[in-house]
Amino acid sequence: MQLCAQQTLAKHSLIDLEKFQLGGIAVTGQPIPLGIAPRIAEANAADADLMEFIEVLAAEYTLLGADGLKARTELLEYRYDAV
Repeated sequence: MQLCAQQTLAKHSLIDLEKFQLGGIAVTGQPIPLGIAPRIAEANAADADLMEFIEVLAAEYTLLGADGLKARTELLEYRYDAV
């Protein structure tokens, strides 16, 4: 489900498609559509502790490689990451 959501974000240029195809995620700076911005803000506020934790993970840990989050969580394949 997360992969589908990420693909949708990339399709709508909210995350960088090239980086996504390489296994990373980077926002593009495109504004969040007005129709969903309030729902996102509400969900983020309801889970403020979780959002803070995710921000730390994204800022301090790499996604790729044998020591990256993909390998540590065992949620995604990492053995073929180009690092």
